[in-house]
Amino acid sequence: MNGGLFSRASLLTEGELVLGLLVIAWMMGGVALAWSGRRAAHVAAMKALPPLMALFLVVFVAGALTRGGVEALGDGARQALLALLILHVVLSLAGGLLLVHVLRQGWRAAGSDPVRAAAALGRHRRWAGFTAGFWLVNGLLGVLVFLLAYVV
Repeated sequence: MNGGLFSRASLLTEGELVLGLLVIAWMMGGVALAWSGRRAAHVAAMKALPPLMALFLVVFVAGALTRGGVEALGDGARQALLALLILHVVLSLAGGLLLVHVLRQGWRAAGSDPVRAAAALGRHRRWAGFTAGFWLVNGLLGVLVFLLAYVV
């Protein structure tokens, strides 16, 4: 044990956790808006999501560059944590590509050609459901990595 909650965490690390949870909550809120039929609110929420994710990435990278490693962990625990972190980063990169695809389909659905717009909206809805679940799982994996690295 490292002591109490956040005893080894820097202000940047706490910011990572708060921003990460905010991104998850924002995304789930946007999905809930879509499910409730509030399209304009959904579009506004989803347009704000990429900058929020970018802010999280900047804070994460700044934190990673300024803090030391997890020296208190044993070799096996360090290797397991590193494997989870690598998985989280790879899934984040894949999730970024998924996000771009979903956003493109959403923008196409807002286009002027009704036939293409309807097809794009169907693709957007299918991919958005998968992508939201993907990001939720990966976001929770990030929280798990944080807890293992800095709390447990």
